[in-house]
Amino acid sequence: MHYHNVFLVKAASKKEAIQKVRDFLKPFLDKEFDWYQFGGRWMWSDLIKKYADKIAKYSEEHKMWVYWNPFSDPEVKGKTAMVEFPDGTKARAYYGSDVEYLIQDWVNSHPELSEVKDATDPNFFYIIEKMRKATEEELKIRRKLLKKADKETKEWYKKDVKLLSEKSRWIIEMHFWNVTENSFDYNKDEILKDPKHWFIVNVDLHI
Repeated sequence: MHYHNVFLVKAASKKEAIQKVRDFLKPFLDKEFDWYQFGGRWMWSDLIKKYADKIAKYSEEHKMWVYWNPFSDPEVKGKTAMVEFPDGTKARAYYGSDVEYLIQDWVNSHPELSEVKDATDPNFFYIIEKMRKATEEELKIRRKLLKKADKETKEWYKKDVKLLSEKSRWIIEMHFWNVTENSFDYNKDEILKDPKHWFIVNVDLHI
C-alpha cells in the first residue's frame, strides 16, 4: 500500500531539505514503511503526463485507462519508447508500466528538480492544507474501522485513532509533517519571513 506524504522543512537549499527528510525517515524504516520514493505515484514532475500515451491506453470495454502490454497488445508488441529527461539524458523502455517505472526511478534520483518546492511557489500553502485535510479524512476512516473491528484489530485501530487525533508524532497515515519543528502545525507568518529557505518535499511511502 502506498501513502502520500509531504514534509515541511527549513533548510539552506533543496538538496539539504531532501537530506533532512531522509534523516527524519531513517528511524521509521521497517516500522512505518518498507521503502519510499521522492515523487512516486504522486510526483509533481510532468513527465508522466508528457509520456502518458506510452504508458496507458483508454479501454472502451472497461471504461478506464489500462497499461499497454508490450507482450500482447498488437499495437505496441515488442515496442519501446524513448524517454528524454530534463537534464538531457535519454533512456528506452517497453511501452506500459516499464515507462512509468523508468520515470519514477529518474525522478527519485533527481528530486531537487521537481519534488521540492519553496514557499515562493504559489501552491505551497495550498498543498500543505490539502495534505492536512487528508489527515483528517484518514482519521474519519480509522474511526469507522474501529467501530467495526474485531478483538484482534481493535487495539491496532485504537492506536491509529489516538495518534491521528493527538498528532504527537509522525505516522505514515499523517500525510503531512513539519520536520523542522517535529510537529503537525506550522507558522505561515514565520515561513513567509524567509520563504526561500522553507521547503515542502514530496514523498511516496510504501508499506
